Amino acid sequence: MRVKKLPLPALLLLLSVTFFGIFLVLIEKREEVIVHIPKGLTAKEIAKILKKEGIIEDELGFFLLLRIKNAERKLISGWYRMKRGIEPEEVIDILTRGKRVMVPVSIPPGSNLREIAGIVEKALGIDSLEFLELAHDKRFMEECGVYDAPSLEGYIYPETYVFAKGEDARFVLRVMVKRMFEVLDDSIPLRAGEMGLNIHQLLTIASLIEEEAQVDEERPIIASVIYNRLKRGMPLQIDATVQYALPHHKPRL
Repeated sequence: MRVKKLPLPALLLLLSVTFFGIFLVLIEKREEVIVHIPKGLTAKEIAKILKKEGIIEDELGFFLLLRIKNAERKLISGWYRMKRGIEPEEVIDILTRGKRVMVPVSIPPGSNLREIAGIVEKALGIDSLEFLELAHDKRFMEECGVYDAPSLEGYIYPETYVFAKGEDARFVLRVMVKRMFEVLDDSIPLRAGEMGLNIHQLLTIASLIEEEAQVDEERPIIASVIYNRLKRGMPLQIDATVQYALPHHKPRL
């Protein structure tokens, strides 16, 4: 039985599709991701996180390798950048690496993007303009899981972060946005939908409430006022909307 030969153009097309598919798999496997290892986790819990993030393939094998290397209790918590599909030995080396120069970066509640950019520049030496440009970059925002929003305004969780000196703007922003998604309750998208809002609108309102409220007791009242005015199509007419338009915070108007 003779094997029918493919015409040369068809053969070349088949080969190109095959190699392109392999290329895409390799790209996906080597994609750099941000991994958060919280404090107080066991080696098994850390292995689960690494498997979920696609850093390792064999959770049990990784745990056994930790035991063999006597590294179970040597894993350091924190934020890491890793590539998917790297060797388990390299992962262990990253997580047990020696101390680096770490810098605390505190983001107060109610801070806008310009203020956050200034804080980051002062603490880490990252150019504030570069930080702001990246926070408005659509492609980068989508990498962070943020869609249908003009910027990352409202998507940066206010807390004290610890970064290695010399980190770049991409890493810092991805960590801060990922932290916001970590603390968001799973029910929030549903609740936003019930109110006729998307996540971006809800986070924007939350930022305005944080900016406007002087004490905790004011928050539910301000939230009610904002929601009712939006529902009726009325101007918000609150100081916080003006404050976000100003280059720097000023005393309450």
